[in-house]
Amino acid sequence: MVKIGEVIQSSSMDFVSEGYDLKKPPAIGSFVSAGQNEPYIIGIVQNVRVEPFDVTRPVLARGQDMANESDVFNENPQLMDLLTVRFDCITVGTKQSIGIFEGYPPLPPMIHSFVYPTEVDILLEFVRSLNFIKTVLNTRTSDPDLLLIACVREIYSVLEGEEGQILAQTLKQKLVSELARDSSRLIKILQYLGD
Repeated sequence: MVKIGEVIQSSSMDFVSEGYDLKKPPAIGSFVSAGQNEPYIIGIVQNVRVEPFDVTRPVLARGQDMANESDVFNENPQLMDLLTVRFDCITVGTKQSIGIFEGYPPLPPMIHSFVYPTEVDILLEFVRSLNFIKTVLNTRTSDPDLLLIACVREIYSVLEGEEGQILAQTLKQKLVSELARDSSRLIKILQYLGD
């Protein structure tokens, strides 16, 4: 599995990672795993930002006389060394040798823990119970509904065959039960998902 970043800030509820590739950050809603030792922390990317390494040196526009955006970096190769990509993740579970558990871990991921995309088999095992939906709906992000939509789309992208169809149907039923008292919110989410 290819490392995509490293934990630079963590708590039991969430963690921040610095990405290794400025041009290939993880997608919002994607599942990531932090750490090489048990328990592996499972998180969902809730925000991605590109920013200067040094906050006292703001980014300046440089492309006024250039034909396309790639020319900005070609003419100023030092920019790649002055910028960084960071992504915030909510913690939704852990993987241990005895199984996968939803909820907060006993300890947050250590600083400098490596971050990887969550392996497909772990992801599918984790999402079968669908309890993460409640965690995402109640997260303190700017729009938890849009985060859930992005998350479900990421899950749909790895689902295959009959098992995928069954899981997709179960996911919709779980959404209905979680948002039974908020039909407008439920309808909005299902519409965004194309249902």
